[in-house]
Amino acid sequence: MEHITINPSNDYLIYNYMKRFEGQIPYMLPTTYEQFSACLWHETLEGCPIYQEQSIQAYVNEKGHMVGFIQYGLAGIHYDEQGEKHIEPELGNIRHLYFNPECHEAGVSLLEEAFNYFNDKGMTKVFAFDHIAGMSCYARHGKLHESMDHVKKLLIEYGLMVHHENVYYVWDMCQLEVSNDHQVKLMVEQGDERTKFSLVLRDKEDEVIGYGEATDLAIWGSPENNAYLRYITIDEKHRGKGYSKVFMNAIGSWYAEQGKQYLHCDTSLYNKVAQGLYEGIGMERQGVTYDFNGDLDKVEEMGEFFNNRAESYEQHMARTVAKFHEYYNMLASPMHKTDNVVTLLDLGCGTGLELKSIFNRCPAAKVTGIDLSHDMLEVLRQNYAEHLDQITLIMDSYSTYPYEEQTYDYVISSMTMHHFLEKEKGHIYKKIYQGLSNGGLYIEGDYVVDEEEERKLIERYHQLKVNRPALCHIDIPFTLEHQIALLNKVGFDQVDVVWSHNQNVIIKAHKR
Repeated sequence: MEHITINPSNDYLIYNYMKRFEGQIPYMLPTTYEQFSACLWHETLEGCPIYQEQSIQAYVNEKGHMVGFIQYGLAGIHYDEQGEKHIEPELGNIRHLYFNPECHEAGVSLLEEAFNYFNDKGMTKVFAFDHIAGMSCYARHGKLHESMDHVKKLLIEYGLMVHHENVYYVWDMCQLEVSNDHQVKLMVEQGDERTKFSLVLRDKEDEVIGYGEATDLAIWGSPENNAYLRYITIDEKHRGKGYSKVFMNAIGSWYAEQGKQYLHCDTSLYNKVAQGLYEGIGMERQGVTYDFNGDLDKVEEMGEFFNNRAESYEQHMARTVAKFHEYYNMLASPMHKTDNVVTLLDLGCGTGLELKSIFNRCPAAKVTGIDLSHDMLEVLRQNYAEHLDQITLIMDSYSTYPYEEQTYDYVISSMTMHHFLEKEKGHIYKKIYQGLSNGGLYIEGDYVVDEEEERKLIERYHQLKVNRPALCHIDIPFTLEHQIALLNKVGFDQVDVVWSHNQNVIIKAHKR
């Protein structure tokens, strides 16, 4: 692969690369090269440049075809959580990061280049795929689509967190019947960029039921038949009367009369009311989109990290663990099916995702779960209320908590051992071995990497770990061979792979 710098004379490479996503990513609509190039380099929002300064770097293969690129720089404008606008904030911004899934090393190199730039500039706070930094020719939707899961995983691996999660919708208004509600009236005020809507009572036009705004995407170089709904809201005293559906149908009817066919919009993944409205009128769900943020200087203490993510942890795992249901079903597969009591120690039990398959195979199992996140354990208690007489929960770090020796038929861990270096992991494996009864079984599910990736992650760990809490959240997965060697070293005589898919593996280790 060859590294190249992109400038206005060769940015057609990016234009051609991005065209592959038309039809796959709903907001990446067909546009001209000229419009694309203008949006790439000269985008503004409310008169402010998206970037104070920027760089676009790429990799091409031996045939000259692009395999990935990144656009990054110093943000020119940003809105905080309270909606306050900040001009030239001290923030790093990654607007684009796309690379072929089979070219992971290109993605890593591009992201590290951006991080080095931010470090040189003294930028510790970084946003990626910020919604407001989206290209106007792509409906100004700056978030990353769920189909780019390999990009999402890399950003998370490098310490950026999912900040917002939205569901994207597209409404085909071709078959929409013209709204004919005689009690209400749609008022329309067309501007240069935004069209404002208000829904009023026909016999009392000064009483506004709801407000909304949308944009004709053609003004940004997208096809003529697309519009984007920015928002609608119903006045509080009129809520619960079905006006949201009436309002949406009225807006859809008006756009259909203007020759538009598709209305785009998005809403929070957790806004079930809005999702119900959109799907109830026939909008098609087109996937989840994400933006990210992170503090390059911040490494969270382990308990704090998981407390902050307890509510969304299971949804996160369902989206990031390949073959999620199969993985968690297979995790308990080495356990012998029995109605007899068996004892099990669950390390880093979290919200108890693995317990469902465990209780299916061993309904009488007595489980001891150790986790240092109070909030995760609370979710587990709610999830397994009917099994609480079989579960003992300990809020502590399983890396330091003493296990009872020769006690457990099974010890299990899932997606947790990748937080430890070799010495710490070896110490934990020794405790596991000693805690198992003779003939017992240790089951581990985790993700693994190749030798080069392991080396890079260990280097990164040591860079980040300086002056950090003793137990902090930094991912340092090992190779499969390294994991097995560590288990053999503490005394496990037979270690087998039970299941694997991509980077995820399940292994079992027998104690004689």
